[in-house]
Amino acid sequence: MKVLLDANVVVATFAGKGTCHEVYRECLDIHQLLTSEAILAEVKRILKGKLKAAPDAVERHLDEFRKVVVLVEPAPVPRSACRDADDLHVLGAAVAAHADVLVSGDDHLLELREYKGTRIFRPGDMLRRLAEVEQGARKAGESGSGGGLKAGERPRRYARSMTAKRRGAR
Repeated sequence: MKVLLDANVVVATFAGKGTCHEVYRECLDIHQLLTSEAILAEVKRILKGKLKAAPDAVERHLDEFRKVVVLVEPAPVPRSACRDADDLHVLGAAVAAHADVLVSGDDHLLELREYKGTRIFRPGDMLRRLAEVEQGARKAGESGSGGGLKAGERPRRYARSMTAKRRGAR
C-alpha cells in the first residue's frame, strides 16, 4: 500500500511514541511511505518554530525520514478541492504518488474522506486498517490462498524483505 503521511503525523513521530509513531513504524515494515518537499518543509517549520525543537535534532529526524520515503512532486489540485488552501499541496502529493491512503489529523482533509482514489484516515483508523491487512495476510498464509489481501498489498514477510533492500539491509 502507498501511504502518504501528512506533516502533522510526521511531526508527531518526532516524539518517538504514540499512535502516529506506531503508524510510521508499521508502515516502514510493510508499505511504501511517501512525502513531498512541501510536507518536509512544513514539518521542519513546525518542529523548529512552534515546538522549539533543537535544530540539529530536527535535521537528524528529517534525514532519517528522507531515507525511508519516496519523494513526489505534488500535482496541481483545484482550489475547490479543499476548504483550506494550505492543504492543497498534500492532496497534490497524494494524487501524484497514486497514494492508497493519506494519514492526517487535519480536519479539512479528513472531512473529504477520499480524494481521487486516495482514502483519508486519522492515525488511529490507519492503525486499525493496518491490523486488518496483517490479519488478512496471516489468514491467507494459513489457508494458502490469496484471500484477505487487497490489490497491491503484499504479505508482511515479502514486504519486510523489500524494506530491508530499500534501506540497504541495515
